[in-house]
Amino acid sequence: MVRAGARCLLSPSESPPRVAEAVSNVFAADPEVREGAVVAESGEMESLGIIRDAIRRGRQAAACRRVLEGNAEGGGTVMHLNRQAALAGRVAVCREPDESPLGPLTISVRSATLDEVIDWITG
Repeated sequence: MVRAGARCLLSPSESPPRVAEAVSNVFAADPEVREGAVVAESGEMESLGIIRDAIRRGRQAAACRRVLEGNAEGGGTVMHLNRQAALAGRVAVCREPDESPLGPLTISVRSATLDEVIDWITG
């Protein structure tokens, strides 16, 4: 089983629907505004399919694998995406959260078979 999520903190000047659109552009689950953030959650690996397809098209698989494996801990991992790119429908993986000027769109993944999930995303 996979638990996947997307989270993007809201700043006071941002439009929640625009941030929700950015989340929807890269994560296949319905986002909602919760506690000052836009959050989407899923129990399906396929919710990561948009990211999977984008990193394969953009030849970012090796970089994405390094990030996912480097952040892996206790059956989970995270990666940060540039939220401006996500709003434009693109996936741009950040090595560090502060690489995204407005703050990152954070993708989290938990699974007992995390290596298989990483292989599916980046393979």
